[in-house]
Amino acid sequence: MCKLTLTAALCLIIASLGLPGIEAMKSSTDPCDGRPNGQYPNPDDEHSFLYCVSGEKRVQQCPANLVYNPSIKVCDYPSSQTGNPCHGRRDGQYRNRDDRNSFLSCVAGLTYVLQCPADLVYRRRINQCVYPRRG
Repeated sequence: MCKLTLTAALCLIIASLGLPGIEAMKSSTDPCDGRPNGQYPNPDDEHSFLYCVSGEKRVQQCPANLVYNPSIKVCDYPSSQTGNPCHGRRDGQYRNRDDRNSFLSCVAGLTYVLQCPADLVYRRRINQCVYPRRG
């Protein structure tokens, strides 16, 4: 009887404070609620995506000025006609025409944009990030 009275009193206190009750807590607006683990578009920012893990949301930023492309689940160029700069290319690293401080890594037709450390630039000829030429 004491436990029931205590529970009822706590519910009354919660209701009087205007805190969400148990039913209100179930109707969450969390975009990862009830979704399987994976990547999803971020409705608030096209330059990032949501990574849902066990119902928890993690926001991942796209590199440079890329946007998340949900059809191929990678960050991509906004104006890419194929939706994938690596489409039809062999696996390997390629120059990023839009950002010399990064490069494209093509794997099985998918595009990954990798950043060079600090202020280094990518040189395709030697397949490395190096200091920019001076002069």
